[in-house]
Amino acid sequence: MLAGDEVVVSKADKQRHGLGRFYSSIAQRPVPGLSFFALSLVDVQQWRAYPLSVHQRFPSQYASGSSIWYWMAFSGIIQPLG
Repeated sequence: MLAGDEVVVSKADKQRHGLGRFYSSIAQRPVPGLSFFALSLVDVQQWRAYPLSVHQRFPSQYASGSSIWYWMAFSGIIQPLG
C-alpha cells in the first residue's frame, strides 16, 4: 500500500526557512511551524512503513491553491496520467 501524510512541526522561531501558519489537527487550529509531506510504502502484514520521499511544503504553495496531487506531480513523486 502507498500512503501519504502531511506533518506539521510547530516552531516558535521568528526566522526559519519555510516558516508559516499551517493547520494542526492536534491543536485544532493553525499554528506557526513547518510542514512536510511524506510518502511511504506500507507493509500491512508486518505493520511497517518504508519512507520513499519526504518534502517540505511552503506557505506559498497553500496560498496559490495548488493541490497536493499537483505538487506531487510537479516534484516528480508521481507521474500524471495521459
